[in-house]
Amino acid sequence: MDTFRGTVWGAVANRSAGSECDPVAGMAAVTDLVDRLGLIRLLDAAIGPIKTCERGCSGGELLVGIAVAQLTGENFLVGLDRQRDDAGGQLLASAPKLCSATASGLAR
Repeated sequence: MDTFRGTVWGAVANRSAGSECDPVAGMAAVTDLVDRLGLIRLLDAAIGPIKTCERGCSGGELLVGIAVAQLTGENFLVGLDRQRDDAGGQLLASAPKLCSATASGLAR
């Protein structure tokens, strides 16, 4: 176990090969959790409509997108653009294609 750091909780093992994987190691787990809980749908129902047109992202997608960006190490809205440029990360993202200009506009 000297090459892997990890802890075991019941039947679930949490391990990473090294610190280079740590910032994005939980992206698949977060996406699965968001999907299973229907978190975006629940947030949308609680928040209500935040814009007049139906295209683009909703309030729930905005909150989940910002949370995922923060969980992967981003500190500012511009980090959403870095997340958007990551093609592999977009395949795993719960709220893909969220950019900083959209996020700041919706947050107003």
